[in-house]
Amino acid sequence: MMDPRGPVVVVTRDERVDDGFSRALVALGARPVSLQTIRVEPAEDLAPLDAALDRLDTFEWVVFTSGHGVDATCVRAAWRTAWARKIRPRIAAVGALTKAHLEARGLDVAVTPARASALDLVAALESSGHRVSGTRVLWPRSEIARRDLFDALGRAGASVVAPVAYRTVPVTPPGLATFCRDLETGRIDAVAFLSPSSARALAQSMPGGTLAWLAGRAIVASIGPATTETLKGLGAPPDVEPGERSAGHLADAICTVLTARRGVSS
Repeated sequence: MMDPRGPVVVVTRDERVDDGFSRALVALGARPVSLQTIRVEPAEDLAPLDAALDRLDTFEWVVFTSGHGVDATCVRAAWRTAWARKIRPRIAAVGALTKAHLEARGLDVAVTPARASALDLVAALESSGHRVSGTRVLWPRSEIARRDLFDALGRAGASVVAPVAYRTVPVTPPGLATFCRDLETGRIDAVAFLSPSSARALAQSMPGGTLAWLAGRAIVASIGPATTETLKGLGAPPDVEPGERSAGHLADAICTVLTARRGVSS
């Protein structure tokens, strides 16, 4: 069992207690606390996305790299119309979190790599038995998405259409002062980052514009490679990164490290 007090894990996004990651933490005896650092909004210009969705039957693949991309795309009327047609592309997801988001909408996912990264996703596509070279791929993306996936698909011989589906807006967390005070006095056991944008946004609000203040004060946890790279650049290399990019695996990894550090058997 965990400490009866329950370790406090700060989640750097708007997270309700019934959301997947918080629910996993609660099940393991931890106490999740939401610290919203970003707000997700639709792209300023959705015409390119809708135009691509109107031609969805001309694509062999549609690739999703986040749950936000799934939500932003699937709410569009153009998506619902296109998906009702007989000719539809296969769906690929960058990792388990995105796959779960798609499956929750009743969408079948043909390809998901074991490790959530652009290169692994393209490798999984190429080894899936389905053709990639010479195909058209739709990638609904964030306005700050890195080019890794676009470039890797291009090297594999695919033609990529990548309209912006959503954008992330940094926000100053309403509980920032309390967070900083609790961090300094040891009331926070871990801080979890589920995206690079949440790490960058929190850094903007922290002293010195970095996350170096976190190091040594709480366990820093990262959902996956891209977030880990961002955290390192912001002065807070993570103590925890799960082998599989999923809410449950991240919660397990955090609680395992907390248990070990407290010397309490699970």
